[in-house]
Amino acid sequence: MIKENIKNEKALLLDVREQKEWDAGHLKSARLVPLSKLSQAKDAKSVKDVGKDKILYLHCRSGRRVLQAAEHLRAMGYDA
Repeated sequence: MIKENIKNEKALLLDVREQKEWDAGHLKSARLVPLSKLSQAKDAKSVKDVGKDKILYLHCRSGRRVLQAAEHLRAMGYDA
């Protein structure tokens, strides 16, 4: 279902790790949105072009940053 939603452009996969981790390897269909930038940006510049009708799937190394990022994104009105 996740792959299908991404393929059909109903959802986006956001990698909330930092740039160095991304550079070391990342999921093919992911988009980099580091938690450090997401939590600092009042207007969430890194996701402002993402429609709030999209489902946002989040990815990190262990899951801790995903929980924090999801909280920020939900507060901005996203389905994360």
